[in-house]
Formats: sequence, structure tokens, C-alpha cells
Amino acid sequence: MQTEEKKTLETCGRVVSISAQGVDLNVTLPSDIHHLSKLRFLDLRRNRITGPLPQALFPELKTLLVDRNSFTGVPPNILALMPMLTKLTLNDNVELKEWELPAARSPHSQLQVFEARNASVAGTLSLFLRSGSAHPNLVRLLLANNRLAGQVMFSSTMLRYLDLSHNMLTGTIEFITGLPNVQELRLHDNAFTGVLPDFSKLWRLRVLTLSQNQFTGIVPVSLINHGGLTSVSLTENLFQGPLPEFPRSVQTDVAHAAYWGSFCRPEPGPCQERVVLLLLIAAAFQFPVSLATSWKGNDPCAGWLGVYCDNSTGEIIGINLSHLALNGTISPVFGALRSLQALLLGGNNLAGVVLQSLLRLPSLRVLDVSDNAAPEDMPHFRSSVLILARASREPKAHGYRPKVAGKPLVISI
Repeated sequence: MQTEEKKTLETCGRVVSISAQGVDLNVTLPSDIHHLSKLRFLDLRRNRITGPLPQALFPELKTLLVDRNSFTGVPPNILALMPMLTKLTLNDNVELKEWELPAARSPHSQLQVFEARNASVAGTLSLFLRSGSAHPNLVRLLLANNRLAGQVMFSSTMLRYLDLSHNMLTGTIEFITGLPNVQELRLHDNAFTGVLPDFSKLWRLRVLTLSQNQFTGIVPVSLINHGGLTSVSLTENLFQGPLPEFPRSVQTDVAHAAYWGSFCRPEPGPCQERVVLLLLIAAAFQFPVSLATSWKGNDPCAGWLGVYCDNSTGEIIGINLSHLALNGTISPVFGALRSLQALLLGGNNLAGVVLQSLLRLPSLRVLDVSDNAAPEDMPHFRSSVLILARASREPKAHGYRPKVAGKPLVISI
């Protein structure tokens, strides 16, 4: 009997490929599967296999495909168990308990394809990608419909397909500028913020989905004039400025985005002059969400946060953006609002100088830049202008709650 078992194990040790896709397997993988020590290819897709993926060493395995099963667990060191692995797909294993992507241990990872869509993946990408150095050969990374959170920061010259949609990722998407060869980029349905980066070096990009985030600012010319795009999705964001006009060859949802409040007008064309000026001011504040959610449409006198207008002339006479945790600098464009009587920017995180352009405002009566970074070279205003410029001792936290912005603006002094 011992001789029989020894022959069986020797036979298993010579198996290099198993393909059992869609054969209705309703089993749990045995713990002694590690006897398949020469296995290089294992395809178990579209079965009903239950239980955890075994904690077994496969020193020569290159391809593991286990999509659409009922696995319940993933070994935390799954990649260390398969050091030669080039392709791993775990898509649509909905019974998996929440698990985190494994930390890369080897700088010589062979992994080229990693797919775990709809597979209960949680945590962050940071340890798995390690700024892009962990898996230098990765070409395809698909992690949609999971519970990933946090910011994304990595670069890769090899990556072609990236799908991080339907997660809880935050921060900007500046990282995509470090993916020069990416062809499909799906980032929709997350909590990404900030302005869109420069797309001019992503010359291979064909498909881009950014819908259902909190992007702000103006759609960059580098994206509109990209040339190689076939599909762009931008709806359900906080974009401002003119409606982008993509070539007819590009399938877009910009009309739908405009219908739901993005852009200054629903049809192509420039924004109203006052809107253009205020968006330049917002740009100096890094297009914050607090302004983007309110500064919509093509009339800044129609309830824009902190903007006060003369009812008879339609001119902007007051701006109160106090205590909104604004970052960035004070734009010189304020000097173009010639009817401005009061400018209140106190209690933010603004740095730099109080610009000389404000001296040209003939009607200015109140300027509040207090509780910001210490202003440099405060210009000499005429004596009729009330100046509040006490610097804050500490920078305000990004979560500082607004206190007075939007309240009635009292200009009389």
C-alpha cells in the first residue's frame, strides 16, 4: 500500500497542467494539493468550489484561474506561495471573506495579470504595489467592485489596463501621469477629487471612465485634443467651465454631464465673463469642492456661495469666502472685479502675498485676509479701506468647518 501511494504522488508530481473550466465541480480543494509540485497551469473557472484556497506551495505555477466559484478565503501570502506566477484571476468569488491584497515580498515578481473583480478585496493598494516597484511586469490590474480605500500612488511603464472602478478610493489621480503606456483606465464610482492632470503623455490611452467622482475644475485641453481616444465618461462630477468638445470619433457623455449640472452651459461656447473671472479665482484656490458644488451654471449672481451682486446692475460687489478651509493663493484676478466693495477671505489656509492688483479696486472698503499665512509685503491701501490681516498661528486643518461664508454681507463701516 505504501508503494502504491508513493507511485501516485510521483505521478502527481509530473502533472504540469489541469483545465477543469465549467465542469460543475462542487468540492473543496484538498489540503494535499501541494503534491502537484510541477503544476504550471491550473484553470478551475466557472465551478462551485467552496472553502478557502489552500495554503499550498506551488513553486512552478505560472497561471491560476479560479473565477466564478464559491471560495471563502485567500491565503494572505498567496503570491509568496507561487513565486513564478504570471497570471492570477479571482473574479466574481462573491463568498470570499474580506481580505487585503498581499504585500509584495520579492523585487523580482513575474506577475503580469492580476484580476480580482467583485472579490471582497479591502484595504489599500500601497503595500501591494509599493509605488510601482513591487510588480514591474504588471500589464493588467483589474480590481473593480471591491472595498479598496485610500489614495493611489504608483507608476508603471508596463501597465496597459487598469480598472479600479466601484471602490472607495480618494485623493487626486495625478498618479496616472506615471502610466505612459496605459490603454484603458477605468476609475469611475470612487471618491477621487481635485483637477484632472495633464494627459498629453498618455498617448496610448483609448478608454477613460471618470464618472461618479468629485473631480472639479475645467476639463483640460490635453484630454479634449488627445487624438487617440475612443471613449470618455465624465458624468456625475463637479466639472466647471465650458462644455468640452471632443472629436466626433470619441464616444462621450458630456451632454449628460451638462444636464446634471457640470459646465457653465449645456451647449458649446464660452462662459459668461464674470464666470470666467471667478473660475480663475477658484483655480488659485485649487478648485475646492466647496465652491464647485455651488459655483454652477452661467450666472454667478444666482446663488453662488459667497458671491453678492448689485440687484440693479448685476455687478459683483462682495465676496465672502471666510472659513472654508481654502488652500492656495489669492488670485490677481480679484483686481478685475471693478465693483467689488468687500473681499473676505479670513480663516483659510491661503499663502503668499496680498496682491497689488487689489489696489486698483476703486470701490473696495473692506479686505479681510486674517487667520491665513502671514501676508508678505502688504500693499498700502488708502485710508478708507478697512484691513484685517492678522496672521494665524497655525494652518487650518482641511476639515475645518465653514462658519460665516454665505451669511449676509455687511459692508457699511
